[in-house]
Amino acid sequence: MEEKQNAHEVAEQSKFLRWLDNFWFHYKWQTIAVLLVVILLAVTLPQCARGESGGVTVTFAGGYVMSNDEQTGLKNVLSAADENARITLSQYSILTEEEITANNTYTDPETGEKKLDTVGRNLDRGYNQDRIRTLQSYLMTGDCGIWIVSPYVYENWFDGKIQIVENRRLGDLPIFEEYGVTHFLTGNCGDYRVILTRSVLGETAKDKSFEAVRAFYEKLTGTTGGD
Repeated sequence: MEEKQNAHEVAEQSKFLRWLDNFWFHYKWQTIAVLLVVILLAVTLPQCARGESGGVTVTFAGGYVMSNDEQTGLKNVLSAADENARITLSQYSILTEEEITANNTYTDPETGEKKLDTVGRNLDRGYNQDRIRTLQSYLMTGDCGIWIVSPYVYENWFDGKIQIVENRRLGDLPIFEEYGVTHFLTGNCGDYRVILTRSVLGETAKDKSFEAVRAFYEKLTGTTGGD
């Protein structure tokens, strides 16, 4: 009895496999096309949903590491431009060689001489290179449209290298006059650039949110597209 049941199960499996093989032979490309459409929708629909949600990503990239309180303060300044916008703030600490050296220079307590911690400098150099590579990869994603960057970052990774739509000096903006240097972290932050970029990928789901990002940029900088 058990042998007959096993034989019946094998026959059913063989029947299903023959049907599957026949189906794949006749409908292989249609099946692949349907799967590709499903995958495409799974990727693009969440992106479209995010693009319509009013969320804006602003990235700070310069020679400074913000504390949690400073990040909150900067988000509050950014939100003042449009209280309905949902701000996502990210940061990349990108240092110049001079800043790395200064951060690792100390005064010898016995001699009073300035000395360089070469081990610390080399570690900071390696970390800085990692952050630069991460920034370059992030730039290529097109996930961020608004940037606040130091002159060093601007000259090396923005100017002439990505699609810049608008570019303003932070110190020239009304928001800088209203909130002052302390809200923007560093004494030379007046020379930082406030930049509006567009995805290098062209007309994608991310790119459809560009006009909303542009509108926020104009509110933040007190400018219009024709300025």
